[in-house]
Amino acid sequence: MGNNAPTGSMADEDCLGFSLDTVEVQRIDERWKIVDGSHWIMDFEDNEYEARIAFGVIKKYSFDRICFVGRPDPSMTYFKNSVVTRPTGAPDLTVEIISSPATAQQGENISDTITVVARNIGTADMGTYTFVDLVLSSDTTIPTGYAIGSPNYSEDVLLLGGRSAFGPLAAGQAATVTLSTDPNVNDRLFGTIPGDTPPGTYYLGVRVDPGDRIPESNETNNTDVARIEIIVAEPIGVPIKPVTTYNHAPGSEFVVNIQVGEMANPVTDLFGVSCKLHYNTSLLDVVDVVAGPMLAPAPIFVSNTDEAAGVVSIGVSRTRGNPGVSGYGSIARVTFRLSERAVGSTTARFSISDESAVNSVFNPILLTPETAGIHVVERLSTPVLISPYNDALANQVDLNYQWGAVTGAAYYWFELDNNPGFSSPEYVATTTATVYNPSSLYGPSASSLPDDTYYWRVKAC
Repeated sequence: MGNNAPTGSMADEDCLGFSLDTVEVQRIDERWKIVDGSHWIMDFEDNEYEARIAFGVIKKYSFDRICFVGRPDPSMTYFKNSVVTRPTGAPDLTVEIISSPATAQQGENISDTITVVARNIGTADMGTYTFVDLVLSSDTTIPTGYAIGSPNYSEDVLLLGGRSAFGPLAAGQAATVTLSTDPNVNDRLFGTIPGDTPPGTYYLGVRVDPGDRIPESNETNNTDVARIEIIVAEPIGVPIKPVTTYNHAPGSEFVVNIQVGEMANPVTDLFGVSCKLHYNTSLLDVVDVVAGPMLAPAPIFVSNTDEAAGVVSIGVSRTRGNPGVSGYGSIARVTFRLSERAVGSTTARFSISDESAVNSVFNPILLTPETAGIHVVERLSTPVLISPYNDALANQVDLNYQWGAVTGAAYYWFELDNNPGFSSPEYVATTTATVYNPSSLYGPSASSLPDDTYYWRVKAC
């Protein structure tokens, strides 16, 4: 209303709350979403830019509720926030490098070894989000304004992926600004030293609010630096890595592909390869190990699973008389089953060791092993059906279907069918309540469904 976000509540409002402290943008199953833990708030398909713009708006106006008009299939969706009392005065932002690497190679991604904390030491809320820039400099002076990113070195170059958003921060509040290397979070390079940086002594520099978005009481305390030694990069091999989807429920099965090469770094003339895949034995069981399609047709394939050690040993080669293969692809497919005892929010890691490869004239190919992980998604309980009970004789007019609530459920999926296999449900709907009356089917005069034996079920989502 005006320039202010709507607050408070109205009668018959249909809203779901979420936490501003834990809401975030995530890439889940190749789709960009705004989520709060296991609660999916908005889905932007493959459009990361729109997801981050919407996230910025949520943060700017301190929205903590999403509301609907007419669910399911709402005609309108809008955000609201709780009433917030803001202090008077002005914000004052500072930034500090808490940890950083002492050395780094040319072209190295340092994002998992650097942590930055931004603070608002002023007397007022920031009011909106802003950014932190991470640059590489030959001195301790970090210039004002947004840094310019490039894969090539220049003085005060913004590292690829070195700009992170945060906020808004209340007076006295701090935020840890970290850069992600997890491809399931973001598939871009983050915090990468330019590959052509001359070896020598440099400084990692951070500047908070580089574009002066936030009017501050003190604009002279917005930077920090940490010394770093850049060394010559070791030879970069062709990647060999486990590739799988990220989110899995307890008891589910999924496939891990052992991939050699990638689009940006393909392998040339690959004839044979061997490696060991390491996995977490407390969470995972191996179901099957088969050859991948890359070295087909009919490759020579051997594997051995050491369940006690959590190691799958793999060897695969083309047959005599066949040429090598160039490009990238899967040389083996390992099917795992996730333990029913796995706890939600647990992470399981996969790693590669003992890797070796040869080309068609049996010269070695340098491989660089990479890791991958999966995230255990907590499985929701099955709702207990209350009424109508099994084999009940019921009047279809104004019939309520009722079930028990499930902790953690955002909504429920309701199906009604005259087939116990639910192959073609007569009626499907979603609701946030635990009682449902399909009013579009049942009226005061008669039902649009013929008298028959029907089956109903509900799933917590």
